[in-house]
Amino acid sequence: MKQLMLALTLSTFCFLAACETVPQTQPLRPDLDNPGRMVCETVPEARPAIPPAYVIDWRAVQTVEQARQEHEAYIASVLDRNRIVSGYIVLIEGRLFVCANNAQFWRDYWAGLPSGN
Repeated sequence: MKQLMLALTLSTFCFLAACETVPQTQPLRPDLDNPGRMVCETVPEARPAIPPAYVIDWRAVQTVEQARQEHEAYIASVLDRNRIVSGYIVLIEGRLFVCANNAQFWRDYWAGLPSGN
């Protein structure tokens, strides 16, 4: 059994030593040397100011109705904050999409590459 394991180990090392690693694929790089082909717009100058979230003073809450009102005020403040953030993200993504949406350039670029067959 030991001889079989030794033979397998040696044959594996010999096999690995004889094998040559040949890359099958290469990562493709966009044509970054020609920046004029990209259509980009600038990002807004500054991020919007986000108001602080409403803070509930639980020591002042005495009734269930007060707790409900405080909770509703907190939720309203969070929703206002979310509207500002999501509006900013939509604005940024819209501009980034414009930057990345040069589809004709990419069709021309990929058409000029070898097919790999």
